[in-house]
Amino acid sequence: TWTAANITVLLSPTCGSPWYNAYDGAGNEYVIAAAASRYIGLDTAYFIGARCIKFVSGTSAVPVAQAGDRVLKIGYGRFNQ
Repeated sequence: TWTAANITVLLSPTCGSPWYNAYDGAGNEYVIAAAASRYIGLDTAYFIGARCIKFVSGTSAVPVAQAGDRVLKIGYGRFNQ
């Protein structure tokens, strides 16, 4: 079961160091409201230029440790047609 926490995103242009937190144009950390058994659509504009993405439990200021391994199923494509 998902330990209650939102998800934030780390991006890398090289799939290695450095990793960068994703922020919007106003300087706010890109936060995904998450919960167990939920489909969540994402704004892919935040991922432009990134070769690799890490999804993180909690925020950069307050990370949340999950009680065990968790599986995120990620699909990419046009889901609105």
